[in-house]
Amino acid sequence: MKKINWIFITILLASVAGCGENGPRTEQRQSQEHTNVQIIQRYVAEILNKGTLSAADEIIGDNFTDPAGAPGETGPESLKKVIASFRSIFPDLSVTIDEMVVDGENIAWKWTATGTHRAAMFGIPPTGKHVTFGGIIIDTIRNGKIVRRQGIWDRMGLREQLSKQ
Repeated sequence: MKKINWIFITILLASVAGCGENGPRTEQRQSQEHTNVQIIQRYVAEILNKGTLSAADEIIGDNFTDPAGAPGETGPESLKKVIASFRSIFPDLSVTIDEMVVDGENIAWKWTATGTHRAAMFGIPPTGKHVTFGGIIIDTIRNGKIVRRQGIWDRMGLREQLSKQ
């Protein structure tokens, strides 16, 4: 399974590398990429890890769509619902960025999360188990806001951890 994950990661990151602007990395582009990295780091630190949902108003675009969100819902409010729900399941959620690839406005980042299962998920009642899971997100950032997200995470691995006796 891990071999398949790394093959997928390699293909995903290679495709992102070709998605950005072409040409040499100018000083302006490097500066913008640095700013975009800071936006993702802020997203993880404030929104995911601290649960400061109001930060979404500053770094999530109005037309942002989260694949984990409800169909048709967009913008910061949609993301806030997703994160609030997830943090109610894992109140001690801690996310780390393991790797990051930046190409202009596109950022691919591999993450690992840990947390204690405190509310029902996948139809499994709270177990109190401390779990670890991860995934990959590709974000597009324009004008200082995350405007598009694609991602995949190890739902099956998490489900297995929660359902183990």
